[in-house]
Amino acid sequence: MVVQTVKPSTEKLKEIANSSHTSIITMLFLALRQRSREASNLDVIKSQLTRMGEKIIDEDYYRFWKSLDSAGVGSYIVGRRGNPNRFKWHFDLKQIAQSAIEGKEQEAKDLAKKKVKNARIVSKPREVAPVTTQRTIYTVKLADGSVAEITLPKEASKKDFEAVFHALTR
Repeated sequence: MVVQTVKPSTEKLKEIANSSHTSIITMLFLALRQRSREASNLDVIKSQLTRMGEKIIDEDYYRFWKSLDSAGVGSYIVGRRGNPNRFKWHFDLKQIAQSAIEGKEQEAKDLAKKKVKNARIVSKPREVAPVTTQRTIYTVKLADGSVAEITLPKEASKKDFEAVFHALTR
């Protein structure tokens, strides 16, 4: 991680964080990170926020990252040739985010609850009729490392599985 000698003021960071709802939510999300990183994939962060049920406005989201760049916190890098948009941090990500959300501890706790609630798929136990036909279970490793199982009738072909998988991952 590149360490700069002049850190932006806490007031400037708070001003950037409070510029829009999207900026506040993004900064709170960054403060909840467990580890600091040298670079952040902006598309992944946006996707995670959206999955948590947050309304992210593209214009505000990218303006937030450009403002951090202008403040000298890091470098906003536009993805080219299939590479994602990213932000390379010049300072410790967690320290920057913590400084910016100072005084918003309750909002951070609320977002953390949302993050935990949406971090895993929760299904209630349900009663099902006993399976009388033979089934084939396909196991798929997901991008986050978790495993999903898709159960199809024994007669289903691999092509049928691929069709179901494709329909689920669109």
